[in-house]
Amino acid sequence: MRILLLSLAIILSVAAGAVAREGGTLIGPGRTFMLGGEQKASILVRGSNPSTVSVRLLRSSRGRETVLRDVPPGARFSERFGAGETVLFRNTSRRQASIDIKLTPELYRSAMRYDRENGER
Repeated sequence: MRILLLSLAIILSVAAGAVAREGGTLIGPGRTFMLGGEQKASILVRGSNPSTVSVRLLRSSRGRETVLRDVPPGARFSERFGAGETVLFRNTSRRQASIDIKLTPELYRSAMRYDRENGER
């Protein structure tokens, strides 16, 4: 019986992990953190800005960037991105920024990268 309960707990925890992914990331001054772009379905990106500087949230689709909003320090955000769209978090300040991100559904193979040092992508 204990083995059955333990197995069930493991299965449920794995299933819960497949629903959403959470994590924080640092974004250097003037840098952009890019997420996704290769996903086959839409994703919900939620999170918050625990840093002391604003972070700009953008959508990139077919080479065009669209500014969605500036996320001030302490604020939360929630945006849905379509299949193949890239989520951009841009730090336009001269200080390091941080964002906490939660993706639904979980993307095990999502592309996560930063722009180059000189700002080129």
